[in-house]
Amino acid sequence: SVLFSRCRGCLFLLLQARLRQSLNLRLFSHLVRQDLDFFQGTPAAELLAQFSMEVPRVCAAAPTGANHLFRSLVMALVVGAFMVGLAPGLALLALLELPLGITIHRIQSARKRALQRSMLEASAQTASGVQESVGAIETIRIFSAEEEEEERHSLNLAKELKLKERMELELALFTLVQRMLQLAIRVLVLFQSHQQLRDGTTTPGTLVTFLLYQDTVGKHVQVLLYGFNEFLNNAGAGQKIWEYLDRKPTGNVGGMREPPELQGHIAFQNVFFTYPGNPEHPVLKDVSFKVHPGEVTALAGPNGSGKSTAVALLERLRDPGSGKVLLDGIPLPEYEHQYLHRKVVLVEQDPVLFSGTIRENVVLGLEHCEESELREAATAAGAMDFIQGLEQGWNTGESWGGPKGILGLHLGVGVGLGHWILRPQAQRWVRTGLARTVLVVSHRPRVLDAADRLVVLEHGAVVETGTPAELQKRCGAYSHLLLR
Repeated sequence: SVLFSRCRGCLFLLLQARLRQSLNLRLFSHLVRQDLDFFQGTPAAELLAQFSMEVPRVCAAAPTGANHLFRSLVMALVVGAFMVGLAPGLALLALLELPLGITIHRIQSARKRALQRSMLEASAQTASGVQESVGAIETIRIFSAEEEEEERHSLNLAKELKLKERMELELALFTLVQRMLQLAIRVLVLFQSHQQLRDGTTTPGTLVTFLLYQDTVGKHVQVLLYGFNEFLNNAGAGQKIWEYLDRKPTGNVGGMREPPELQGHIAFQNVFFTYPGNPEHPVLKDVSFKVHPGEVTALAGPNGSGKSTAVALLERLRDPGSGKVLLDGIPLPEYEHQYLHRKVVLVEQDPVLFSGTIRENVVLGLEHCEESELREAATAAGAMDFIQGLEQGWNTGESWGGPKGILGLHLGVGVGLGHWILRPQAQRWVRTGLARTVLVVSHRPRVLDAADRLVVLEHGAVVETGTPAELQKRCGAYSHLLLR
């Protein structure tokens, strides 16, 4: 029995480890495919809480609960059968505890799951508040708002404590009702046993054996009830996990086109776009313009004119509310997702560098990248000498320190060996064939004057297009932009 119990325990521990790994991977894989609006509407602290707290809790509950429930179920059935054989009438009376106990536990379970969901939301709100305060500590100091932040954190903690107290109070109440029910059933069984002894329908030995069996069955029934209740509570606490797994991305990534060659013609046709959080204020209004291959086109305009949003639409980080963004005359959703992002490359002003080696950062998103391609990218970015000067070269890891920021400046172009690079670099990429079409987003006069063609945005609409010289002669929006 001891050997069987130990083997069963090891089996369920292995199952728990595999389940945790599988659920973690599945949840992460599902989340990274969600649209940007999901991440902007969901606090990072809430997502982290799912991985650090709820996934381990759910994965521990499933195999451990199954282990205890399986053992107790078998024991309750076997010993219960002996009870029925000894004294059928007393057995039916004793087993009356089962349906009544289940009813009480179901009510308690529903209440506890609701409170646990509220506790999880309150904990996520508290963690989010701490994260927000730490991230904006300079702003807090500037406005001398330390006391206000302390009060806000105190209110969040008080809310958590109130929910915890309510949960414990309800648990005590349900436990009292459960114990009273057990006592009442025991009294009825003893009373009926006394009657049978007086009538001579049972013997003292049979009665003692029956009472011992009743005690054993009662213990296992309690394990079944409490274990099942705990299993449901843990599953209920992980309800957010199941909601995330059931959530489908709103964007269409089912395109299949992968043409062997692209010319690089980009066109915005009557594009309208509004952010979900502010649908009454469109960011882009009937935007139409073209970007020709072999040219450097610059998107110009004041802050808030819609430049970054236009770039996000070209990268398919978002989709237009109406209108189309075309690549070689084909709407972007018709292209295969990975193919499109290999060909249309966004190089941001402040590139993000992940933990890991330099090599891992450069080949991010590139499958089967050859060593020659890696070196070509570094050379084009002007980073080759810098990398070779490091002690571990391409394999320099997370301990870079200061060089990490310097490398980011170099690799800002190195990852952009596709067809379209969106950043103020220059015509050199077009002349050398590193990029066929370059779309620059800037408001710096020196960068704008070096472009072949300009598209000027104001309040989400195209107000001027043409060469820098043509637009300066018009003395319109572009000229006013240069004077700011």
